[in-house]
Amino acid sequence: MTAPVLVESDKFRNMMYGYLWWIVNEKKKIYAAIGNSGNVIYVDSTNSIVVAVTSYFKPTVFDRVDFIEAVIKSYILEKHTCMDG
Repeated sequence: MTAPVLVESDKFRNMMYGYLWWIVNEKKKIYAAIGNSGNVIYVDSTNSIVVAVTSYFKPTVFDRVDFIEAVIKSYILEKHTCMDG
């Protein structure tokens, strides 16, 4: 695959996919490599955050991205804000 393509399906949230990476949010420059059974590398370029998870977490492939954004990323941003203030 030489260029990202749109995966048109509710199952994949109509996200772009290319070079083995999902484009979670193009405007915010958020990408994720999602592997088998729970492995994920999540990159948020805007906030300079990279999260790597190795685990068995398989309800649906994107639940782990939701978990990273709702729990891990929120925690990191909160701690970073506390350190700056």
